[in-house]
Amino acid sequence: MNKKAMIAIIVLLSCTLTAMLIGMICIRIKEPRIPGSEEQSTAASTEAAEQGSSELKEEQTSESKEEKTSEQIEEKTELKSETEEMSTEELATEAETETEQKSSEKTKEQTTDSKKEDQTATSKKEKSTAAASKEWVKLYKDSIKKDMDEWGDYDENDEFDRVYAPSYALIYLDDDELPELVERHAKFTSCLRYYHDGKIHEEQLDTHFPNYIPRSGLLLDSEGYKGEGGDAVYCLKNGEWKMLGGGGWEYPYFEDPEMTEENTTYTWEGTKVSKKVYDENIDKLYNHFEGDVSIEFISHKEMLKKLSEFE
Repeated sequence: MNKKAMIAIIVLLSCTLTAMLIGMICIRIKEPRIPGSEEQSTAASTEAAEQGSSELKEEQTSESKEEKTSEQIEEKTELKSETEEMSTEELATEAETETEQKSSEKTKEQTTDSKKEDQTATSKKEKSTAAASKEWVKLYKDSIKKDMDEWGDYDENDEFDRVYAPSYALIYLDDDELPELVERHAKFTSCLRYYHDGKIHEEQLDTHFPNYIPRSGLLLDSEGYKGEGGDAVYCLKNGEWKMLGGGGWEYPYFEDPEMTEENTTYTWEGTKVSKKVYDENIDKLYNHFEGDVSIEFISHKEMLKKLSEFE
């Protein structure tokens, strides 16, 4: 066999082998896939998807948990803050309530103490008054007996004795329960006697018929005789007797017996004033419209009997 034939055979064999290989390859390509491989692939994909979804869900769950945890922490913080605020308010309210209760209790205690003090003072005053009751009666009686001893024999049928002999009246000048004794011991003068600190005090008056406003402590002492006179306002309070103010007037009685505003000179506390100012000064100290009354006197025998009623 020559070289050309051999070469031809080799080429032909090579072509044949090449064609067979190409055919096998084509057949391989056209062959259907093995059953189950697709399912496995789908399962793998599904598994991968589920795994991814699970991871996503886990991430979402984690994020959700973190958000919920954060929200819960915030809610707890807010709740705690509110609770603390409420607790602070409650404590403040409790403190205020406790303070008010203490203050109320203290006020009650003070009120009770004050009432006890008032009751004690009232009780002492009542006891003092009760203890002094017989004492002031005795001292008033003794002063009347002394007056009558100085006067001398008294004859009820004698007009002079009836007019000029001492006569008496009990009045309630200040606001306590012990009366004052007014004595008219002559036709134009009188005096006020009052009990204080265990003894009798005596104040001389210029008129024999003074006016007073009951239980006010105010007494008006007005007098006048033959062209001259005056007015004085006195006050008795807590055992103290003092003049609040006074003035005088005069006119030429023997030249002009009738007293008029034109012929009368008025002075108040040593200063010359008009009649209008003089009257206004009296009214400021002693208002007649507040219920002033005149004093009515009884004989010394009648007064001794009346004083006995207080024993």
